[in-house]
Amino acid sequence: DLEPSSWFRERWQKWQTDLQTWQRKQVEFRERQNMASMTQGAAAFGAGGKSTSSTGGKDEEKKAAEGSEKGGAADDKAAEKKDEKEDPELRSVMDECEDVLQQL
Repeated sequence: DLEPSSWFRERWQKWQTDLQTWQRKQVEFRERQNMASMTQGAAAFGAGGKSTSSTGGKDEEKKAAEGSEKGGAADDKAAEKKDEKEDPELRSVMDECEDVLQQL
């Protein structure tokens, strides 16, 4: 009939919170990466399937990844909403992308 000590319970609780925080950050990172790739795919789709740069979009992917590491999810969403309001073409591409995803 062994029972864990208060030290163990405290350490276990801290581990659980750290693990949840890490998992949440991992999910947020993956969501930002998926959104960036969907946006690029939609832009390429709108451009007739051709990449806008000679590197095949790798530079934009790298910049998107760097930006997502620096800023939080709230900052990214606010910036995205601002871009959508300022650029109606981007908004229409995003709408098309959402329609395609809903059909899948």
